[in-house]
Amino acid sequence: MKTKKKLDELTQAKLIYSIELGVFVIIFLTVGLLFFFSVFPVTERRIIIFTYVTLIGGFIGIADFVWFLASKKRRKKNSLLDKVLLLPIPLTLIPFDIITLARGAFSNRTYALVLASVFTYIALMYAVELLYHWFHPIPLLLEAGDNLKAAEVSDAKKSQTEAQNIIETTSVTIDEKKEENHDSKQG
Repeated sequence: MKTKKKLDELTQAKLIYSIELGVFVIIFLTVGLLFFFSVFPVTERRIIIFTYVTLIGGFIGIADFVWFLASKKRRKKNSLLDKVLLLPIPLTLIPFDIITLARGAFSNRTYALVLASVFTYIALMYAVELLYHWFHPIPLLLEAGDNLKAAEVSDAKKSQTEAQNIIETTSVTIDEKKEENHDSKQG
């Protein structure tokens, strides 16, 4: 029964994580389509913000991937698939941003297509992660489940010890009363 309870908790955790990823898929796909169909206009201000944010974020993304590869502790807690799927974004956008800063802005339609492509790729990336992590949960989720199981075992041992103490205390009291009743009958 405990195995089924753990399975149910793991299934619930996977379901919550999958719903979270599904929401991200919908959000990024919607934003990508809004840029593609020019519902969100691409202005000079958005081009400047996009260029600097993706340039800084790209270097952070690459540094995060290198840190993931270099740290055994980090590899145990994260999924390689998540890190690898994210890598094409900075590898594509950093050169695009450098060209933008060196030569000047591309046309607004080019930026709209780049933004639409990036957001659509992120939506597809989250869709792949959603499917993959349903069958292969992320290590951090499994670790949290193990910690929860350890806490349940600890609570069970604690309640068992308390129950044992109550039984011992009660049995001593009952034995003493039997002796009192026995003594009173003899006297």
